[in-house]
Amino acid sequence: MPFARIPRRLALVASAAALLAGCAGMSPSDNQRLQREVAGKAAPGAALADATQALTQAGFTCDKPGTTPSLQCSRYDGSALLYTCVRRVTLGTDADRREVKAVEVAPIICAGL
Repeated sequence: MPFARIPRRLALVASAAALLAGCAGMSPSDNQRLQREVAGKAAPGAALADATQALTQAGFTCDKPGTTPSLQCSRYDGSALLYTCVRRVTLGTDADRREVKAVEVAPIICAGL
């Protein structure tokens, strides 16, 4: 009977390892890499249209410019391991909404089943 329990234990260990691997993207180095990626595409002083185009080409979806002094961009990355990570960027703009005045990169958030 002890051998009958081995496949269940192995399945449990393999499932736990797969779920833990699904949390990739939340480490400080991942957040630093995202900071560098965004800094190369949207920096203070850049034209808002150029910054949003560069972020969109990098897989981000940006809100349409409205009347608020900021613009939200986000990118969702999923996996077959049933987890997803969200990367969010807020672009602060000038009063005319033509120039990026500030860039805020939120920490990466990941969740899974």
